[in-house]
Amino acid sequence: MKSAFLEDLATNLRSDLPKDLTANPSWLLDFIEAHVPTDHGRYSLEHHAPMREIVKLLERIVVHRESETRVDIVKGEQIGFTTFALGFALWLCAEYGYNVGYFLPNDAFASEFGMARLNPIIDGSPYLTSLMDDAAVDRGVLKNIGEKFLYLLGLSKISGATTRPMDFQISDEVDLTSEYVRKWKRGRMSASKLRVELDFSAPYRQDSGIDARYKAGSQHKWLVKCVACGKDEICLEEIMDLSECFRSFSGTWVRVCPACHRKLDITENGRWVAAQPAEVKEGRYSYRLSTMAFEAISADFIMHEYLAALDDPEAMAIFDRTRRGIANAGALQPFTEAKLLEMERDYVLKYERTG
Repeated sequence: MKSAFLEDLATNLRSDLPKDLTANPSWLLDFIEAHVPTDHGRYSLEHHAPMREIVKLLERIVVHRESETRVDIVKGEQIGFTTFALGFALWLCAEYGYNVGYFLPNDAFASEFGMARLNPIIDGSPYLTSLMDDAAVDRGVLKNIGEKFLYLLGLSKISGATTRPMDFQISDEVDLTSEYVRKWKRGRMSASKLRVELDFSAPYRQDSGIDARYKAGSQHKWLVKCVACGKDEICLEEIMDLSECFRSFSGTWVRVCPACHRKLDITENGRWVAAQPAEVKEGRYSYRLSTMAFEAISADFIMHEYLAALDDPEAMAIFDRTRRGIANAGALQPFTEAKLLEMERDYVLKYERTG
């Protein structure tokens, strides 16, 4: 149990943090920056401009208790979203007193993930450590934070989806989990006044999984305007021939306008546009986070992988899924339930600190 000293420390640290989103519109980001480190230092949205609207959206949903809302993120790999999602889960427990379920493909994955990713975050934060009840932990998959719980659960069995009360559910690597088992987990929020879901994954399946959820939601895309020629609504990941929107200058690749081939400022001149805005009114938000929209992912890296995949349909299908964030089936076989069960046996967790 927590000592009196740690309880007093938690109280004092809490008193220094704002409780009203209107007083500090970036409170969630402030929390993550303060308590969630990365391999490159403190967490930051610098060079991650598309994330800002999503952070604000999730803050608003929680603060204003917009129940029955879902947010689906189809994403490229290595953009830092998992790191953000862990910080968000901790914020929900520590600052708003919600029970949170963080779902992963299977129990072994959840256990290793908890020890490799979650434990170091908590251990590195005096504030979060002060809130912990060390007696209520289980190899990294159960965290008693203040008076609430953060559960890391595998979804390879129905028991992982049906045994704990929750207010908010976060599902990581959605496309590596069983759709059948996933259908059972929502019932764990039936007694909550919040009942919100955040799902995200690279799109490994076409027309199912996160791809289907994205298409059923608002379908937000990051669109860029070229200030040089005025061409607008440039969606880089949807330009299949990247030679049209990437150019090499003095040996360095840069993102360019497909019309005039001048350099694009994807941060200052980019914005989110919903293809299906009517879904926003229904509380069904969906976003595509392509690596091409993030300055943090270099054009050199993107083009190196793209050029290597040009003559290999299978490699290009992988590129489209993991870099564009588009579920191109290509030469790859679709993910069936049987294939997912096989992957659960063979899947090895990659310790990718950047998410």
